[in-house]
Amino acid sequence: MTNIRSLAHRPLADQVDALAGILRGIPALCSLLDALPGGAWIGAGVVCQPVWNLAAGHPWRRGLKDIDVLFFDPDDHAGEAEEALAAKLAPILPGDLPLDIVNVARVHTWYEAMFGRAIAPYPDIGSSVATWPTFASSVVVRGAVTPEEVIAPFGMADLFGQVVRANRVLVSQEAYEAKVARWAEWWPELEIHPWS
Repeated sequence: MTNIRSLAHRPLADQVDALAGILRGIPALCSLLDALPGGAWIGAGVVCQPVWNLAAGHPWRRGLKDIDVLFFDPDDHAGEAEEALAAKLAPILPGDLPLDIVNVARVHTWYEAMFGRAIAPYPDIGSSVATWPTFASSVVVRGAVTPEEVIAPFGMADLFGQVVRANRVLVSQEAYEAKVARWAEWWPELEIHPWS
């Protein structure tokens, strides 16, 4: 078991270096990061869960449902860029690990139908990440995972500290509790903060 928690209160530069070592040390993720076009990022579970798996001594993809890839293209109104990126990246990953590719510039067009709440258009990637359900999973990376290639609106103390708390900007209590119930089964060592 690796002492990931010791990184929770280290300077951000040390955390970025550690995250780069973890993610780029996984051959499938290293290949994915190298294949991403310049404006695309990976994030959410594919960033936080390998960290937690390493801490617990599990294989990197244990508990991972999919790989979230996001980019920002205000000119792609019908989703063709999402389909093209999926076709490019799919051969790089294990066949049983689906890609969830999202053009952040289009999220406001389908969010209400999927989640029952209208949202304003996001102006950029960071604005989207800042609305994700937990602070620990609100991290996206690309390329070599340098400080310029990481967006972490809330820092990475929760990620490395294995602390899970709700970012209530958009997530409902029901959705948060369902997510953390699943995570608690996979990673019982997480410090999960209740909604209330």
